[in-house]
Amino acid sequence: MAFRFRLGAASLLVGLLVADTQLALAQMAPVPQPTSQTRGVFGGATGRNEQSSSVVVSAAEAYDSNVLGEQGPTQSLLQESGFYTELNAGLTLRAGKQKLQFSTAAGTDFRYYAPAGEVFGIGHYGNAGLTYHSSTSTTIAVDGGVAYAPSYLYRLFNTLAPPTLGEANIGGAYAVLDNPSFRYDARASVAKKISSRNTLTFRTGGSYTDFLHNDILYGGLPQRDLATFEAAAQFSRIINRDLSLNAGYTYRRAEYYSGVFPTEHNVSFGGDYTRLLSKTRRSHLKFNVSTAMLDAAAPGDPLGILRQQQQFAADVSFSRQFARTWQAQGGYNRSFGFIEGLTTPIFSDGVNVATSGLLSRRVDLSASAAYSVGTPVVFAQNRGFTTYTADVRTRMALNETYALYLEYLYYYYDFSRTLVPIGFPPQMARSSVRAGITLWFPLPRS
Repeated sequence: MAFRFRLGAASLLVGLLVADTQLALAQMAPVPQPTSQTRGVFGGATGRNEQSSSVVVSAAEAYDSNVLGEQGPTQSLLQESGFYTELNAGLTLRAGKQKLQFSTAAGTDFRYYAPAGEVFGIGHYGNAGLTYHSSTSTTIAVDGGVAYAPSYLYRLFNTLAPPTLGEANIGGAYAVLDNPSFRYDARASVAKKISSRNTLTFRTGGSYTDFLHNDILYGGLPQRDLATFEAAAQFSRIINRDLSLNAGYTYRRAEYYSGVFPTEHNVSFGGDYTRLLSKTRRSHLKFNVSTAMLDAAAPGDPLGILRQQQQFAADVSFSRQFARTWQAQGGYNRSFGFIEGLTTPIFSDGVNVATSGLLSRRVDLSASAAYSVGTPVVFAQNRGFTTYTADVRTRMALNETYALYLEYLYYYYDFSRTLVPIGFPPQMARSSVRAGITLWFPLPRS
């Protein structure tokens, strides 16, 4: 317990120190602000200051109703129904000049279960990224970070947008098993504009998940560390003011540290379409279709013989701004995946939808839902998993700095016998309710 407190405090302190140092060295880039008629009273409300630097602190009383598919002794308080107190804090910083921009984020999340007298560190993270425009035609971006979290299965849900430099997601609401890990990420990319219409982009990156308790056996099996590596190249061409097309190749490799090293080759074609609806609103459609080939061992194969599987893959996302403060987005993803806690690659289909906006100047609302279904590779006829979630959150501003909030989250998963994550119950249905207060503090520009 003491270790978790020290780790969380250290993560947040490092993030704050980095923020102070960078603010002293760089000027904040100007951020367009909504008009006073359309922005919310609360400074952190939807549609306002999305690119600014700030510290956000939230405290809430919460209740989880956890229903296991098979009743039996639970392995963690995270699997039991009950009340708890949650405290989390996060920092976001964006600074820089025209040629060099810096982004960083740090945060921590704790829960206190009063009946058991125990404190859990649900997640702590620190990320940073740099974007450097070395010339008018070349942009270099690097970012990386570390996260401490006991949540993995939320990665089964596809995201609606690529990760933003300096941001992290630890998925604390989806924690089921108290077997924490350190996850390390690093990425780099170079985009070169080779003509007025054509751009060539190279990117590479990797991640490593290190389970802290590999020596603890769940059902006679230990948790396995996971490392992934990716390298890709993409060519894009502007067709007109609204449309650009692209083609690319991606190589991915995973190491399960159990003698299995699957590799993926992906050749894709896609496009990016943006339509301006007004000076401040637009619709955006992005799509990619590809042929993905995976060389992987069959689940449970002691020889680890790689077998080839080819699948059609696709990724489509759509967003639209409407009214004065509202936006809606949705996406579909069909792809191979390497997920911590699962001992084999999976092939999945996932759908996400979300909307957010202001009900009034004092009240904002956000809602999202996601669904994913998948199977282990090679033996695709075996039933794999089904999971879905929904989240609704509303905030009422007391003033620019303080807001009360109420949130409801539902989370469900069902794994087949051949794919149950090590140490997890095969089924889970969770209803969570949180009521609390959020404090938003903008960081001053230097």
